[in-house]
Amino acid sequence: MIIKRFRAEGFRNIEHCDIEFSPGVNLLHGKNAQGKTNAIEGIYVFSRGKSFRAREDSELIRFGDEGFRLYIEYEGADGEGQLEYALFGKERLRKKNGYKIKKVSEMISCFRSVLFYPDDLKIIKGGPEERRGFINVALSQCHPSYLKYYSDYKKALENRNCLLKFAQKGFFTDEREIESWSASMAEYASYIYLMREEYIEKLKIHAKKIMTEISDGKENMELVYEPDIPTGIKSREKAAEAY
Repeated sequence: MIIKRFRAEGFRNIEHCDIEFSPGVNLLHGKNAQGKTNAIEGIYVFSRGKSFRAREDSELIRFGDEGFRLYIEYEGADGEGQLEYALFGKERLRKKNGYKIKKVSEMISCFRSVLFYPDDLKIIKGGPEERRGFINVALSQCHPSYLKYYSDYKKALENRNCLLKFAQKGFFTDEREIESWSASMAEYASYIYLMREEYIEKLKIHAKKIMTEISDGKENMELVYEPDIPTGIKSREKAAEAY
C-alpha cells in the first residue's frame, strides 16, 4: 500500500499543504517547526482514526482557524482510493471515494500504515497497557470488526461498573441487569481474546525471522500472549465461559 497524495488545511501549524509522493522512499526535510511531523500525523489519522499525539481532535485545529481538513489519495491491493476527514466546530465529515461515511471503522480499514516514534519504546519498557494499546491499533486496521467488539466491551464494562458503584452506595440495583452486562462483556471479550491470540501467533513468525536476520543468527526472539484466562481455548464459546 502506498500513499500518492496528502493535502491539509488548518491542521496544526499547517495553513495549507499539498504533497505528492513517489512510489519509492520519500523523505520530508526542512527546518524545525515547519510541519514535517504534523504532516505525518495527518496521514496517520486515516490509519488510526485519531491523532497519535492529541487526546481530542479539537487540539489539531490551527490557531485562529475554525477547523481543519485532511485528504489523501492512496493505492492498495483493491486499487486506488481517496479519503477525507474534516472537523469544523462539533461537525465531523468523513468521505470515502467522494461518498460520506458515518463510522470511523469504515475509514481506518481502508488505508493502513505503520508508525514508529520515540514513545513506541514504551511497548517494551512500559507496562501491559502499552502493549495492549499497540495490539488494539494494529488489529483495528487489520479487522474493522475488532474495533466494534472492543468499543462494545468498554461500553458494557462502563455500564456494569456504574451499577456496581450504585450498589456499593446502597442504591437499589437489579442483579439481573448486572448479570446481563457481565454476560455481554464475556461475549465481546471472547472475540477480543481470540483475535489477539491469532495476531500474536502471526506476528511472532515475522518478528523471529527479522531478529535472526539483524543478529546474523546469534539471537532469537519469542513473543508469547499471556492472558489471565486458561490456555488452550480455541473457540469463542469457551473463551466466553472463561471470562
